[in-house]
Amino acid sequence: MKGILLKIQEGKSKKGFQPIEEFGIYRRNLPHWEGPGHLYFITFRTYQDFILPEEARQIVLNSCKFHNNKKYDLYTCVVMPDHIHLILQPLEKRVGAFYSIAEITHSIKSYSAKQIINLFYKSYPVFHRQDACDTEIEDARVTKRKAGRTGVSPVKKIWLGESFDRIIRDENELLEKINYIINNPVKKGLVEKPEDYKWLIIKGWLE
Repeated sequence: MKGILLKIQEGKSKKGFQPIEEFGIYRRNLPHWEGPGHLYFITFRTYQDFILPEEARQIVLNSCKFHNNKKYDLYTCVVMPDHIHLILQPLEKRVGAFYSIAEITHSIKSYSAKQIINLFYKSYPVFHRQDACDTEIEDARVTKRKAGRTGVSPVKKIWLGESFDRIIRDENELLEKINYIINNPVKKGLVEKPEDYKWLIIKGWLE
């Protein structure tokens, strides 16, 4: 494929995450296409379909918002119980070179994972005690369910290592992806109207 840089390795080199200066492809389990100035639809999932409780969803949303206007321009984001969708456009890291998707997703995942694990340690320390008996753990799970929290297992890992990302090719595809993200909580039966879902960001509407 003439004119396209093909990289088989992960997006992080020994020198750290490298900014994107030209169009290229790299592959892990999934192919990843990147180029300067593109808009991306990104999805990443929780490890073993772990269900994020409400407090954890807020942590993830805050992490996505924190890097907005710093590493990327965030168009749309929804934090679902077991996955996240984003539409964003990476910003320049230096003149002519843009933040990579690998660096962006790492920033969101690593910070939010640490905060979520800390949340579980503080809220339910019994899950992390070596000497905790089955009765104690089950009692803690019942307490969590009564409190409306649905993540009921001890966690040491939050996210799958790899994310799905796709370059958005035109305005029609952008509108299609935005509409998909907006309606995701409704289709899953979590709310009746998109604006009622607390973990949804839409640039210029819900922020």
